[in-house]
Amino acid sequence: MITQDQQRQHSTVAKPEAPSMVPSIAASAPANLTEAQIDPRSSLALQQALPGLLAAFDESLMRVSLQSALLGTDRPGAAIAGCELDQATYLPDPGCILRYLLTIQEDQAGAQRQVLVSGRLFPDQPACEAYVEDHLMPLVAQLAGREEIDLLATPVGMVESLHMAVFAFPLDPDLPSLLGATDRQATAELLADALRDQLGPHFAVADCRAELVDYGRQHRATLRYHVAGRANDAAEPQQLLVYGKLTGDGSAALAGPISVALREQVSERSGAYRFNVPKVLAWRPELQLSLLEAIPGQGLIADALKALLRDKPYAGGTLSLEEMLDAGASIAATLHTSGIQLGPTRLFEDELASLRRELAQIEPFAPALGAQLAAWLDQIGAAAARIEPLPPCFNHGDFTYGQLLFDGANTGLIDFDSVCQAEPALDLAQFLTYLRVASLKSKLTPDATRALIEQLGLRFLQTYADMAGLKADDKERLAQRVALYKALSMVRRTMRSWQKFKPSRIESALALLAEELSSLS
Repeated sequence: MITQDQQRQHSTVAKPEAPSMVPSIAASAPANLTEAQIDPRSSLALQQALPGLLAAFDESLMRVSLQSALLGTDRPGAAIAGCELDQATYLPDPGCILRYLLTIQEDQAGAQRQVLVSGRLFPDQPACEAYVEDHLMPLVAQLAGREEIDLLATPVGMVESLHMAVFAFPLDPDLPSLLGATDRQATAELLADALRDQLGPHFAVADCRAELVDYGRQHRATLRYHVAGRANDAAEPQQLLVYGKLTGDGSAALAGPISVALREQVSERSGAYRFNVPKVLAWRPELQLSLLEAIPGQGLIADALKALLRDKPYAGGTLSLEEMLDAGASIAATLHTSGIQLGPTRLFEDELASLRRELAQIEPFAPALGAQLAAWLDQIGAAAARIEPLPPCFNHGDFTYGQLLFDGANTGLIDFDSVCQAEPALDLAQFLTYLRVASLKSKLTPDATRALIEQLGLRFLQTYADMAGLKADDKERLAQRVALYKALSMVRRTMRSWQKFKPSRIESALALLAEELSSLS
């Protein structure tokens, strides 16, 4: 087994690399697409399908519209002082969801609070009214007495001119259990029960406040619970943090078995890299909620990488960037060699088919972009057919450096919502894709940036190969499969950027995708 101390001793020395470890990345121009062809808001077809689209992005207009829909124009007191579009996402059904962060002034004295409001666009008013009646109104009764909406005249409304249904957090028809998972009294009782085994039978929760951590994906949310409580024999109250993972598809049910299996692997298996995994405190199927302990550490790789790409010193942690990347590679090797048989199967063909289905939903509104991506997916598929796949193994499924926590020399891994049985190249390519995307904000020259990211990527793969005990032939095939999965990751990033209405990200993703494809030629 390679210990963390041993890794630190050689982390500052460049590791020898085989020239064929990964395909070289050559610069390549992006597809010849105009801004109008890649910007969703410039799509006439999308504007015709959703007549309120452009107005929904006008924050000044939406401030007035949301005031009328949710607070009323003739109601004294509360008024919307600010309206910020937090995010927008295209969905094939019903079409688009937008989230606005409202700053509401409570009274003449100037006290302000923030409220998160979602809006869904529909092609016509009857569809909008049907959504409100069938999906939103049945949930409203559960909001009675909730402090999150006490400034609103109503938590549900419509902007009829835009065919938009609007509703205040925590209302979400796609994730109805969010209502129960954020209820202050209900979660206090829930956490008291979950923490009893950890803190003793006499621990009492005095208060529990839910904080929204991540709400960027449909059917999913991450909450942070600030718990205040006291054991009967304790002189001082205790303050605890507990994380809650909500999933509409039930995938969080695997969190407990995964945590147990990984803890056993890390602590008992010879050669396994030692890292922390959150303990699952409880799984509540009625809420589709998994409650997890907070493990120590911070995500430091992003800041360390940013400093390096700006040619500035970094002193934010005990480990250097190279050491942290070594830790990530070692964790990936431990996962992939664990033999854990949890999670659905995700083969390369599955990933390719999934992307083609998503692309079919985009093509009617972005035909030029869709045609280019379809051709590139065909190219990736043809290249994959020439390289034998690697045996599937246990994968994290969303393995990025943001999932790694560092507490001094100790490391931790979080977020197991996407675990699966897949080629190891799936996790490795995802990690390396995020490294390459981070380099887009580099202050170094393009050549220096490309060389630096390639060197870091080579080191990451070499550390992984060493920890996984790969032979030379296996290393070569791994590198080739990683290149294929990286290309798929870039296609996915391009489509996600279109769905999120981020044309600048689409442009940069296309350029990076062209680089990846040149390495497959």
